[in-house]
Amino acid sequence: MIAFTLGELATAVTIMAASLGGLLAVCFKSKCDDISLCYGCCKIHRNVPSPVEELAIELAPTNQTA
Repeated sequence: MIAFTLGELATAVTIMAASLGGLLAVCFKSKCDDISLCYGCCKIHRNVPSPVEELAIELAPTNQTA
């Protein structure tokens, strides 16, 4: 068995965590209704608001008092 130093192990864990975080960021920012990972092993169907609904929400006046 190959011995790894603590620095090498920390680097490997950091790279894997960053890769997973990047993948999740792309998935959450996407506008896709259906997402399929690992050749169909993990399928996700989600309700994503249309861009028109998002724009209406952003432009809606807020009840803030000065």
